[in-house]
Amino acid sequence: MAPTVLTDSNDGHSLLSSLGMLLLFVFIIWQVAAWTEHYELSQLESQASNELTLNIASLRGKLDKYEFLPEILVNKQNLAGVLREPKPDSIQQLNAILKNFKQITDVSDIYLLDEKGTTIAASNWQNPKSFIGQNFSYRPYYQQAIRGQSGRFYGLGTTSGERGYYFSYPVFSGPSPIGVLVVKIVVKNLEIPWKDPRTEFIVTDPDGIIFITSRREWLLHSIHNLSNHDLERIHTSKRYGERDIKPLAYRVAQTFGEGMLVKIASDKDTDNIQVNTYLQFSRAMPNAGWHLHILKNTQNVRTEILKNSLLAAGIYMVLVLLTLYSLQRQRIQRERVRHDRETKKALEANEARIRAILDNTKAGIITMDRAGRVDYINPTAEVLFGYQLHELHGHNFSDLIHHHHKQHCQQALVEANSHPIEVQGLRKDRQTVPVEIIISMMGRSQGSDYMITLHDITERKQHEEALQAAYDEMESRVVERTLDLTETNDRLKQEIEQHRHTAETLQKTQDELIQAAKLAVLGQMSASINHELNQPLAAIRTYAENSVTFIQRDQPDMAQGNLEQIVELTDRMATISAQLKLFARKSEGQLAIVSVQATIQYALRLFRPQLEKEQITLNITLPDQDLFVRADAVRLEQVIVNLISNALLAVSGRQEKLIIVSLKQVQRDSNRQVIIDVADSGAGITSKNLRQIFNPFFSTREGGKGLGLGLSISYRIISDFGGSITAFNRPEGGATLRITLPIAEAAEVNSRPSVGLPEKTSYR
Repeated sequence: MAPTVLTDSNDGHSLLSSLGMLLLFVFIIWQVAAWTEHYELSQLESQASNELTLNIASLRGKLDKYEFLPEILVNKQNLAGVLREPKPDSIQQLNAILKNFKQITDVSDIYLLDEKGTTIAASNWQNPKSFIGQNFSYRPYYQQAIRGQSGRFYGLGTTSGERGYYFSYPVFSGPSPIGVLVVKIVVKNLEIPWKDPRTEFIVTDPDGIIFITSRREWLLHSIHNLSNHDLERIHTSKRYGERDIKPLAYRVAQTFGEGMLVKIASDKDTDNIQVNTYLQFSRAMPNAGWHLHILKNTQNVRTEILKNSLLAAGIYMVLVLLTLYSLQRQRIQRERVRHDRETKKALEANEARIRAILDNTKAGIITMDRAGRVDYINPTAEVLFGYQLHELHGHNFSDLIHHHHKQHCQQALVEANSHPIEVQGLRKDRQTVPVEIIISMMGRSQGSDYMITLHDITERKQHEEALQAAYDEMESRVVERTLDLTETNDRLKQEIEQHRHTAETLQKTQDELIQAAKLAVLGQMSASINHELNQPLAAIRTYAENSVTFIQRDQPDMAQGNLEQIVELTDRMATISAQLKLFARKSEGQLAIVSVQATIQYALRLFRPQLEKEQITLNITLPDQDLFVRADAVRLEQVIVNLISNALLAVSGRQEKLIIVSLKQVQRDSNRQVIIDVADSGAGITSKNLRQIFNPFFSTREGGKGLGLGLSISYRIISDFGGSITAFNRPEGGATLRITLPIAEAAEVNSRPSVGLPEKTSYR
């Protein structure tokens, strides 16, 4: 049991080592993924910070370029005079001047508001959507400027619907403003062309509404949910006109340094919703009233994590394989050293064991070199020849052989085929001794080329002489007994022939009994068969007479219908005749693959008339899948017919007439079997009769109506098929006869030959 315990310990140690390596692998991959994520996000953070600084500087430079334009125009032009005396000529001249400045400065619009906020002059005075006459007193840029301050504002234009950024400056008349000059810039011209598909740029107002973005679908969405109060305030300011501000699918996942990781889903109205993760950095532009955000897609971070994780996994696997290789080499080296040490010890022990065997064996052993000189002789050979080892060492082996057998022995040395030969040995006292020698070759590492095994056969020779004398005496007695044995053999041949003839007669008798039993069943069913044939015959006669009448009346359709009925009745009679002919056929005596369902259904069709005539209820339970056994189809049909016939006799004359036929497949140990049950609602079988019901000539019928061979023959037939048949009483009354047969294997079923069984039909 010690090796088993050691093996279990090694298995447990290997399992723990494997688990430790797996945990280390998971830890390394986790650390590599975490480090890669932190490193890549840090790189994105640095990149995003630089890009955000550049974008703020670019956007601030574009806005600053137009910030002082209203003040310059106010100081350069006499706008106060136009506002005090708004004459058509002066206004028309101002419109032209504003249009000229618009084209020079590349702004969207320049327009002049009076003290009440109504536009009296504009650069777009010739456009259908001119601002002249429109009141913008609700705009914050007007309200800031009319209080004497320069103003800023951004929002959607109420007339154009474009996103615009507005600069305003008051027009003074004395200490008080009497008007406001406004310069409008289209925000579209401020947007920075963004070429990096992995980077998004957005500008939000203090309410978090996206006013500028590199993604058009995010425009005028809020990055967080706005309260009803905020939405009402924004709507009242008309900053974004009548646009409905919807929240963007935006969620902060976690913070990272100065930025944060956010998740943004695509528009919910699209069919394919996609969620992207971004690293977001934000900075404020206080002068513009904006917050600028840059979003870096982290898809590349995940890609780098996967690449570095795979690289780390590959490196880890290489290191593990190298470690395992090194450990395996060390283990093999240790095993080799241990094996060499054990081999050396085993060789020493084996050499000592062989030496002990040679010294203590009862056979003589002599080893010699290629020239036939003796170099070793064991104690048994010393006793056999009377020499000591030192006396024979270096002497030729032929000195120990009688001169009559030396040539034979020399030939055996040349062949060295390990075949035993008998020679006369020459002892030290010059006496001869019969010996059997076997000469075989040895490896040169032993220091000798030949090994001779010797056996003293003096006693065997004496036994051989005694045996020869006994053989001569026995041979004479054998001659005397040969005549007696010849006569006895002739008698045995005659008896064997008689037994063979008796067996053939018994088989023929059994076949005739089976055929007689079939005819007996046909005789029992003759009344029902006669009824089944007479009934269609009478109908045929009636249909024929009616057909003649219909033909005489010139009604061919009616005559044709009667003739078709006659054809159906003749087919029915032919079917009954074919069933009787098939049942009466003789068995060929060969086993084949037989369908049990088809055999049962065929047997039931034979009894159909009788069952209907005697109003017997028949319950049939058959599986959907065909079950096959290896049997003789005719003899198996006869057994089932016998059992059904007995069941019919058992229920005859009883109030409840019920016969149950069932088929099922069972698994017993490793064998699959088919069970056929034929049960009835008769009186059952007494305990005494159950023990002898299968004995030949045993019958329970009254008046000697039965021969008592049906169940006996059935028992013999089922036994020939390798099955069994048993009888027992049902708890609810009546008896059951059960047939058990081994099921045919699938290979036999697939290659089964045709056995002439009827087609499978259903019986109702």
